[in-house]
Amino acid sequence: MRWANPIPENAALDAAEIEATIAEAIRGAESEGISRKELTPFLLKRIFELTEGRSLVANIALVENNAAVAAGIAVALSKLDAKAKG
Repeated sequence: MRWANPIPENAALDAAEIEATIAEAIRGAESEGISRKELTPFLLKRIFELTEGRSLVANIALVENNAAVAAGIAVALSKLDAKAKG
């Protein structure tokens, strides 16, 4: 079984569009010789530019959703712990 917390649908970018954008950003990094610790910041910036900021909005929505799920898990675990302790 796989578990995932996908990006909220209302914040998601079109799959084909974002895949093409990521591929373009990777090609740009390769052509400029960007690698190692410089790669992630380069890709994030380039994808932000190519999507006109929509990727940042999507990433923020994902982080917020991850925090909400984590909070729900923490509450459930706390309740289980309290129940086990009697």
